[in-house]
Amino acid sequence: MRKPRIWSQRLAFFAFLALAAGLSACRGCGDPQPPAAALEAMPADTRRSDLLARFADLKIDRSHVYPRDARGIVTCGDDMRCFVAQAETCARAEVTTKITDSGYGIHNVVEAVYTLEGSEPNLCRLSRRLRSAYAHFEGPLVAALRSEGKSELDVEQVQSEATARLRRRTTARLDCSFTNDDVLEVTIDLAHNHVNDKLFRLNCHESNVAAQTLEPVDARDAAPPAAAP
Repeated sequence: MRKPRIWSQRLAFFAFLALAAGLSACRGCGDPQPPAAALEAMPADTRRSDLLARFADLKIDRSHVYPRDARGIVTCGDDMRCFVAQAETCARAEVTTKITDSGYGIHNVVEAVYTLEGSEPNLCRLSRRLRSAYAHFEGPLVAALRSEGKSELDVEQVQSEATARLRRRTTARLDCSFTNDDVLEVTIDLAHNHVNDKLFRLNCHESNVAAQTLEPVDARDAAPPAAAP
């Protein structure tokens, strides 16, 4: 009879395999809407105060003039402070983000372009266009797979399958209409490397615009993400 300790190690390994097989969630992908009871908002004045405090924490210079392209859209590059500043008034702007969702030795990386499309009565329109999505395994997980007899090719195949599942679960383009407070919360969350699942599910839908082909995973993508400052 095997010792309990060895059996628990086996269970941990099988958990690794299950995660490697693609049981990873994406953000803002149009999953079923959560129960209404879970969507109760805090009082409007309290929420607004909280958002303004979070805005202040980002130390955004409201007087700074950002560059615009020929269309008059503010080009923020990868500067989320720039994008949050534009979201406060729903000014047209564009930013590129690269968000990593990590757990159990697996990093799911999604790169996307967010565009503030402008305002309509009491709402702010925002779109998200997916640029790339891929999964990366940490060294310890790769070592665990190899210790069970997996070859280098096997490990690459499992990682490729995890990437394929992530791409299937991540909507290529979303079109959204947010209230002023919602769009501010969404962009502040993005500035903190977080996607607000609840608000995206409530206010976004998959675009009818034809999806572009995702960028291939290159050597830069295959490297593990840098540690947060």
